[in-house]
Amino acid sequence: MKRILISIFANIFFIFFISVIQAQEKSFKDPRQNIDLSGTWQFKLDTANVGISNKWFSEQFTDNVKLPGSLDENHKGFLNKDTTDLHLNRVYIYEGAAWFKKEITVPNDWEGKHVQLLMERTKVTHVWLDTTYIGTDNTIFSPQVYNLTNTITPGKHTLTVQVDNTASLVPVAGSHAYSEDTQTNWNGILGKVYLAATNNIRFADVRLYPDIKTKQVKVKIKITGIESGVSNVSIDFNADLWNSQNKQSIPKQNYEVKLDGNSTITELVYNMGNNIQNWSEFNPSLYKLNIALTIDGKIVDSRQVDFGMREFKTNGKQFTINRLTTFLRGKHDAAVFPLTGYPPMDKEGWIRVFRIAKSYGLNHYRFHSWCPPEAAFEAADIVGIYMQPELPMWWGFNPKDSTHVPFMMKEGKKILDNYANHASFVMFALGNELWQDRNVLKKMVADLRSYDNRPLYAQGSNNSLGNPSYAEGDDYWTTFRTAVERADVTSDVRMSVSFLDSKIGDGGVINTLYPNTTFTFSKAIQNSPVPVIGHEVGQYSIYPDYNEMKKYTGILKPWNFELFRKRLKEKGMLDQADKFFKASGA
Repeated sequence: MKRILISIFANIFFIFFISVIQAQEKSFKDPRQNIDLSGTWQFKLDTANVGISNKWFSEQFTDNVKLPGSLDENHKGFLNKDTTDLHLNRVYIYEGAAWFKKEITVPNDWEGKHVQLLMERTKVTHVWLDTTYIGTDNTIFSPQVYNLTNTITPGKHTLTVQVDNTASLVPVAGSHAYSEDTQTNWNGILGKVYLAATNNIRFADVRLYPDIKTKQVKVKIKITGIESGVSNVSIDFNADLWNSQNKQSIPKQNYEVKLDGNSTITELVYNMGNNIQNWSEFNPSLYKLNIALTIDGKIVDSRQVDFGMREFKTNGKQFTINRLTTFLRGKHDAAVFPLTGYPPMDKEGWIRVFRIAKSYGLNHYRFHSWCPPEAAFEAADIVGIYMQPELPMWWGFNPKDSTHVPFMMKEGKKILDNYANHASFVMFALGNELWQDRNVLKKMVADLRSYDNRPLYAQGSNNSLGNPSYAEGDDYWTTFRTAVERADVTSDVRMSVSFLDSKIGDGGVINTLYPNTTFTFSKAIQNSPVPVIGHEVGQYSIYPDYNEMKKYTGILKPWNFELFRKRLKEKGMLDQADKFFKASGA
């Protein structure tokens, strides 16, 4: 009888426990809903740029493409007849407007929701919902987000997007953002593309400021869509250590908050406890912070943010990570991904890239005049890589273009908004080899630092290369020389220099000095108040390896290699190709 009673009690308790769990799952249901728009879209090229005036948003298109993806991957555009030897060659090329259209169905429970269209990475766009024009966006390094709230209703609709990759539409000439030299000037929509619905009252922005000294995280939250009379508002935090062999759960913490006006910015402190694990290249431990906004006991919005407890700073002429001196061993990344013509948009693709780099001892990536997608920062967080994106600037500003600085500042702030919570985002620079008005650059850095002081800042990489000097206010200095060229190479901070940049010397340290173990860069950096990073120290000319031509199975073809090989054959030296490759590498 006793066993029967115990069994009955156990079953009752089990049923009660399951009911509680189900109730919690129901109450903690994610208030954010998405509709994935990836798949088949209608498509039409607008070679004459007449689509807007002819109201193509009202038409049906007969051709189709797969999105996310580029026109190259969909074999759309014109067959390329340019066999330049300056870079790899695209099979299909197109610059101009392209139209994409998709039928969508909005569920009934989206009535009264805040609805947005998000396209993770694209070029200049115009958007229509049915025949209503929504707007335009020229953001290139962050998601483009269109507000459909006042236009969309439950039921069927037609979504039309015009994408225009005409290079002159954005002031990024020369940047690897659009350059055919590396990632190509693709047209299309990459990464995530979806409709998102939230409650009107929602988190508009979440910024995390980890402090390893106090073992706390300051959380700065912007809440918007606030209705009058809202009360009984609270924010819940709980974090879990997940990218580590050791599991750790930080106790839940609850804060009551007061909401004023249409939007409120509140700053809260989350105590991490005494047993935190710090993030670094050596131990990339990551926490996932779950944030819930509750009103009258109901969760109305939630966010998940990965972060690392880390402190990346400078100490005199050295970098430190969590107060431990570290040395940056970096890679110049110019978006060279020949299979797709654009960078990976998935985390796994970047994890593979970074793990290969780390196997060679690298711990730092500098993105030459471009910014990678969020998947790159997510992967760098996991692998332990220090990241430095740049604005899409190369050579300098056009003083006659009043849109240049505002465009760059908009891009910079959106990059910070979208990626600066990542532990790996430790540095930010304005661009590559900038040579115009330093006062403008200095103000840009000051404004960006005021907007978000988490990363270290610099006015650019290898600025004023003919007469380089430290830029006042910069946290670090990336350069190939610290002063004008000297014949004894004591201003050089890299081993080789091209003869184009070596007017009085013999091409840098390697070509000027006999091999020795006594040369250092101490004289070159003696007058710098901040850490110095040698600019593009691995630039060497290497003869092509024709054996790798078979690996180019994607949208870029090695037609330039074929030209080189043809020339070598005409000289009767094709049998020496492998020797040339190995000798130039050595």
